[in-house]
Amino acid sequence: MLTREQLEKAFESDQQRLGQKVFDIAELPVAFTDITPQWLTGALCGDHPGAEVVEHELVDVVQGTSNRMAITVTYNDAGTAAALPTSLFCKATHAMANRLTVGLSG
Repeated sequence: MLTREQLEKAFESDQQRLGQKVFDIAELPVAFTDITPQWLTGALCGDHPGAEVVEHELVDVVQGTSNRMAITVTYNDAGTAAALPTSLFCKATHAMANRLTVGLSG
């Protein structure tokens, strides 16, 4: 289990990246608004040659122990033909209070 100090340090590091769009699947977006079609393509289309996410929409956010967001995804023809998912559900811990609750409770 992480300590409070470790959680706070990780949170501070993430806050420095807040607002930076993420394109490479090797990185995790810090906020829902940092997600890009390129990142979603890497996350969802890797096993489907030629498939790409062409746009996405952040639909609804719910706050609780974690932050949750519904995301609607639109694909190019190859992605549509592959019947890739168009409705996603994303969870995160954007606020320090969320991270403490989740991180310290094991």
